[in-house]
Amino acid sequence: MKKGLKMLAVALLAFFGFMFSNGNIAEAAAQSGGLPAIQQVEVFGPGKTVFYVYNDGTAEDTFSWDAGNFGTGTIVVPAGSYKEISFDTNDYFLFTVINSDGTAMDYANSLTYYYVNVEIYYDNDCVSDEEYRLSMSDGSFSYTVDQQVNDGGQLLECVSAATQYLYYGPGNASTLVFQYKSVDQPDKKVGVNFIDTNGYVIGTDEFTVSVNENVIYEAPEQISANGTVYDLVSDMSITHGYASSKTSYSFQYKAQKAVLTKSYSVKFKFIDAETKEVIGTDSQPINSGETLIYTVPETWSVGAYTLSAGQPREITHKFEDSSREYSVLYDATGSYDITISLIDVKSGTAIDTFSETVDANTVAVYDYEPSVSANGVNYILAGGQGSRLTHAYGESSRTYEIYYNPENTAEADAEAQPYTISIEYVDVKTNDVLYTEAIDVAAGETATASVPETYTVEGEDYIILPGQGSDISHPYNDARKSYVTYYRNVNDESNAASSVEEKVVTEVITEEDEIVNIPNVIPVVVDQEEVVETVVTEPDNIVEIPEEPVALNEAPQNDEELQNNGEPQNNTPVQNNESENVIIPDEETPLAGTPGQTGTTAGTGTKKKTENKAETEKKVETEKKVETEKKAETEKKAETEKKVETEKKAETEKKAETEKKVETEKKAETEKKAETEKKAETEKKAAAKSEPETTTISDEEVPLAKAPAETAATTSNTVLPIVLGCVALLAAGIAVLFLVRRNRNMGGK
Repeated sequence: MKKGLKMLAVALLAFFGFMFSNGNIAEAAAQSGGLPAIQQVEVFGPGKTVFYVYNDGTAEDTFSWDAGNFGTGTIVVPAGSYKEISFDTNDYFLFTVINSDGTAMDYANSLTYYYVNVEIYYDNDCVSDEEYRLSMSDGSFSYTVDQQVNDGGQLLECVSAATQYLYYGPGNASTLVFQYKSVDQPDKKVGVNFIDTNGYVIGTDEFTVSVNENVIYEAPEQISANGTVYDLVSDMSITHGYASSKTSYSFQYKAQKAVLTKSYSVKFKFIDAETKEVIGTDSQPINSGETLIYTVPETWSVGAYTLSAGQPREITHKFEDSSREYSVLYDATGSYDITISLIDVKSGTAIDTFSETVDANTVAVYDYEPSVSANGVNYILAGGQGSRLTHAYGESSRTYEIYYNPENTAEADAEAQPYTISIEYVDVKTNDVLYTEAIDVAAGETATASVPETYTVEGEDYIILPGQGSDISHPYNDARKSYVTYYRNVNDESNAASSVEEKVVTEVITEEDEIVNIPNVIPVVVDQEEVVETVVTEPDNIVEIPEEPVALNEAPQNDEELQNNGEPQNNTPVQNNESENVIIPDEETPLAGTPGQTGTTAGTGTKKKTENKAETEKKVETEKKVETEKKAETEKKAETEKKVETEKKAETEKKAETEKKVETEKKAETEKKAETEKKAETEKKAAAKSEPETTTISDEEVPLAKAPAETAATTSNTVLPIVLGCVALLAAGIAVLFLVRRNRNMGGK
């Protein structure tokens, strides 16, 4: 047994000696063999593990090596030199080397990683070559590049996979290659906007920039637009490179103060005070240096309206004033009658005459009878008059005539002749007629025509505005002789939200010195910004609109801008201004009616032709009023609900506070009662005992203090277990020593 213990001690000493000498067995001074040392070698690519075996001894020696599952062998290493040993694996293993006489050894673990390469090429030129370490624990390596890169202004596209992978171990690739190719880049056009101090575009320009080029653009110091000269107030030039993402630049200009010398017209609008409907308009010219004093009519539309209280009787306008429009308010006076006469075309006599009542702010409608009889004669409705008469409250005409031909007469037969209607395709922005189509209407028939949704003229593409049907149907008896279909150029963004509605318009014409209304239908472009007018409330309270130029291609952005800037001053036709109606200026030719109709113009203080602006503005104002009332009602309802909720909450809190107060008082009363009963009980017990002034403390009150003996007993109970434990431990130690000694004595025998 002693011999075995000695062998174990020698082995342990050898083991610890080896451990504390970094794996080299003792270097004896008289050692005859070599001294091995191992260096692990980092490698590129998979499938190879390399070790350098050094001989740090003084003589050449043959070393034995062991690579576990990957083999064993010998290698001769000269003194002071090294040899390389490699294995075709990347797995983990322990590599050991022992010298020939077994007196020295070294060991090392295989490296479980190697290096891989990432190469990037721009048009076959390598621009990046980087190494990365791939380890067994990683398992794989991935690399991602951008799909496009900009190399000094040249755009390149990745033609290989933008993300690639390498996997660990023998047989796998060691290099990732990313290939980029140049992309042809066309010249870029950059827009330039010239804007005034209000932000409106008053001119445009553009320049071209090529790849790898920088362009310096200089804005003109002065430009002219809308008859106004503008001076540049922002920086004069900018520099734009091809790689820049900007697509446009803006330069700001300020209008020069111009002296107005050209004559213009001042417009006066008459407004229904209740409905805010425009019931009439008038305009007066004014020349340079003049002052216009306009007398406001006391009544309007044959007494249907009277001037509202507080409105001016005169409006004074100087030539240099910026306002171009004034509004005054009128009150409706009540209902009135209009007279409708059925006229024999041949004799000119009345077949029948009757009246219709028109209530305030309503529209009277009368549908024509296709045939009537009187005095034993049958009459047929004359063509070209339509089928319905409408009269909006406040229109100046009070008498209407509907014409009939006696049956079986040459005149009646003449009515059965065919005629032609026209359809015009119109650019909504410029009012240019793109194309006119003629359609024949046979007697007693209904003509139809298909309207294309798209139209191309001289290489420009147009699309039809919404709200217009794809077909036009025209009955023979319809008085309308022309139709207009509005189109929008595909590049016209200003009318992208516009649509068209058909409105019935009552045209005022003069026929044999009588005012006669003939219903007609026109398309009206809607969904444009509404114009805010200047409203005159008192003679000395005239709100003036400053005169400012309006953008070439932009409408005012909101009511406030329009109030500050006045009416547009350019010559582009205004398609949708003032409550979404197409307004034909008084100086232009009115819409065509039946043959023989002509337009009329009223003098100062009389009504001029209003088109159908009043009816449309009335509708818009009514809808606005309803929406405002609805909003006010909703807000009022919300406020009432909020008030009720607040009152309910306050009532709940008050109720809770009252209940809490009652509970507190009840609790105090209970405690007081208990204290009184307790006091009475105490006094009763005290009276029953013979010893006076003796106080008894119940178990629930302050406990009795412990006596000194009881405290000592408690301390004793705590220390005693500790002492007994120590004694037991000491006894156990003595017993162990006794047994050991006894065993030794028995072994010696």
